[in-house]
Amino acid sequence: MLNEVEIAGRYVHAVTRMTLGHKMLKSGLALLAGGPIDMAKRIHLAQVAKQSDCDLIHLTLDHVDGDYRMTGIHICAPRDIAVYTYPECRLSLVGKHAIIIPPKGGRGHFELTPRELIHRPHKPDGWEEGIDRAERRLRDLVEQEVDTAGQIDLYTVPRVA
Repeated sequence: MLNEVEIAGRYVHAVTRMTLGHKMLKSGLALLAGGPIDMAKRIHLAQVAKQSDCDLIHLTLDHVDGDYRMTGIHICAPRDIAVYTYPECRLSLVGKHAIIIPPKGGRGHFELTPRELIHRPHKPDGWEEGIDRAERRLRDLVEQEVDTAGQIDLYTVPRVA
């Protein structure tokens, strides 16, 4: 049986493959995984994004129906003097790579490049159906333990109280 850290790592690898294909992740963009985000953690992530001048994509994991799994995506994107945050985002598979859809009422969608997160002003056709495709693909990649060696460096950080 896998522990929470191993499961979180599988999600990071799977989301990386779904959003970037086989492109190598570079400085300027980081994928993180951890527990639910409350307001204090949201502010802390925004501060880290600003100080590091790095777009952060936090994969939120939690216990649901006896399983530890990804429940959402939280984005922090520093731009100029502001840090834009988008909680409760979801993946959508509408083409070759998955995109990130902001929460209900959010405008457009996000695409990942190896160095940054790009906001596109409109949602592509089929994005709603793409959410179901993305959930199935993500589940398959996590179960298969997709390998992104050489594409990303995965670090485990001890839990901070």
